[in-house]
Amino acid sequence: MTRSYSSQVAPPTLCCRCPCLHQALQQINDLFEAIREILTSGGRTLAQGALAWIWARSAQTIPIPGFKTVKQVEENCKAMEFGPLSKKRLEEIDALLAR
Repeated sequence: MTRSYSSQVAPPTLCCRCPCLHQALQQINDLFEAIREILTSGGRTLAQGALAWIWARSAQTIPIPGFKTVKQVEENCKAMEFGPLSKKRLEEIDALLAR
């Protein structure tokens, strides 16, 4: 999710020598962008959206997010203000992943 690689920047060992590999990377990138748009809706960061997705999947699940900085702790805590993704948003992601 860090976006080190994209359709424009392939991993160095792959270099898109194979057309089918380039096409697969493009499809993955397109799927990721569609999911990113849903997760970041309403002003959430991507990390907050990921936590919201987990909460929306099950009320019994409590995510334990990692962090390295105080800023990341604050970002994770702010996710609680947004709450879980709506049922509609969760269904949109499920539909994308069911392709």
